[in-house]
Amino acid sequence: MSDLYNLLKKGLINFDQIIIEKYYRIDLDEVDAILLIKLKKMVDSNNVDINALNDTMNLDIKGIRERISNLIKFKYIDLKSENGNETFDFDILYKRIANIMSDDQYKVKEKESGILIKKVVSLLEKNFSRIISSQELEMVSYWIKNKKFSYKQIEEATVEAIKKNRFNVKTVNMILNSKNRPKAKNIDPKVKEMLDNIYDRIKRK
Repeated sequence: MSDLYNLLKKGLINFDQIIIEKYYRIDLDEVDAILLIKLKKMVDSNNVDINALNDTMNLDIKGIRERISNLIKFKYIDLKSENGNETFDFDILYKRIANIMSDDQYKVKEKESGILIKKVVSLLEKNFSRIISSQELEMVSYWIKNKKFSYKQIEEATVEAIKKNRFNVKTVNMILNSKNRPKAKNIDPKVKEMLDNIYDRIKRK
């Protein structure tokens, strides 16, 4: 969420577009969405003039002020003083939108993971000619969600397990882990020399 919040705050995510796409998700109507977009443009240009909104919106000044008051009351925006002038702070709104975007991203990832898990389960059951157990299903889920193994990696490990005449998920898991261990880092020559000297002294005792 913090990354999305920072992107919004820095203007690296199009504010107008995201408000139009998400306003109903934060319990706003179309008028509030347009009002927020116009207020944001005023703040960005350092020219906040509520009365000027009367010319560009199908609302009288009283209606505009009431809507702004409600946006503050229900914590969509806030008032702040800047260089002796009163302006609007959108920080609360950025956080609300970032939370929704983060939730949307999580749901997309969960959906993609679910589709991949079903695909892998189908692969295993077809090759092992049996229904996998709930424990094996948990292992498959772990491969996808935690280990981030691809379908191709799992497929290759399954083929290798079959070649070994081992028709079980445990063997596939062992093959996957053995082939995807982090590569050992090269030891600093000075550290290696120091360890070798220590080892030699131990051997001489």
